[in-house]
Amino acid sequence: MRVGISIDQLSRPAPGGIGTYIEGLRRGLSELAAGPTVVEFGATRSRWAERLQTLAWVNSDRGMPPQLDVVHATSLAGPFGTTSGVRRSIMLQDVLWREEPATFTARGRKFHELRFLKVVQRPDIDVMVTTSRVAQLVVDSGVASERVHHVTLGLDLAPAPEHANAACQQLGINEPFIVAVGTSEPRKNIVRMIAAWRRARERSAHVPRLVIVGWSGWGRIPPDPDVTWLHNLSTSDVRALQSVASVAAYVPLREGWGLPPVEALSFGTRVLASTTVPSVEGRADVVTVDPLDVESIATGLLAALELPTNDPARSARRESVARLTWQSMAAQHMAVWQ
Repeated sequence: MRVGISIDQLSRPAPGGIGTYIEGLRRGLSELAAGPTVVEFGATRSRWAERLQTLAWVNSDRGMPPQLDVVHATSLAGPFGTTSGVRRSIMLQDVLWREEPATFTARGRKFHELRFLKVVQRPDIDVMVTTSRVAQLVVDSGVASERVHHVTLGLDLAPAPEHANAACQQLGINEPFIVAVGTSEPRKNIVRMIAAWRRARERSAHVPRLVIVGWSGWGRIPPDPDVTWLHNLSTSDVRALQSVASVAAYVPLREGWGLPPVEALSFGTRVLASTTVPSVEGRADVVTVDPLDVESIATGLLAALELPTNDPARSARRESVARLTWQSMAAQHMAVWQ
């Protein structure tokens, strides 16, 4: 089986969660004993080329390699051509432009809605989702239920302790810290996170510094001299910070699934997350908070800092997400394609 996978997101300024998914899928498929022949396409060298390609993909397969059995779109960018004899699928991470429209630009809302409707109108495209909520919304929008497939995402292995400590020192982090991972855009709720962290520090002298890690997005967040900002780090450096942080905080207004909290759990790190993050629903080992309430976040942060950090507790957190592997995710994709 020859599978073409769009990797255009990897060449964008902020690859984000889609970029993590692409890298994970690439790795997972390579680990399968009887995996497909993967042909990647769509990488661009300039912003202008990227825009032209995205525009063309609404109705064409521009740049797609020949003789493919499957074309898998990793986002709503596409491609959505009509090459005959090719099975098609798409990964739909979320429908947040509908659920949280105020956190998208007008252009972003229009783009996502038009491309989503394109998928709805194409009975030849299988849709992969990570939550039952998104699956139901897709079906309610007119997609036949047999075209919708639930898959689980995967996690990267924890970095070795010596690498994690060396990475932190290189980044200038030489004391306990709370890490918040997320692109600087309104949906990630960074402004309330900072306000809650300040409120928590007023109540306890033991609240560590706040380190915000993420790609530069379209949101404008007022600078705070007491907060450490680390933009556009490598994946390995982000994992290093998550693995040694006192707490990993993730309080978006809403999320499609939410990799950062479960990534932190896989390292044994204590986690604070929004009640709106599907990946931590029903978990007793995660402190959940109302993302719209600064007081709730502050109180939750103090509670998370009280969670145990002994070896049994860290081991239990790691074990709770051990089933989430990129190889397992890749196998689920293969089941859909076959």
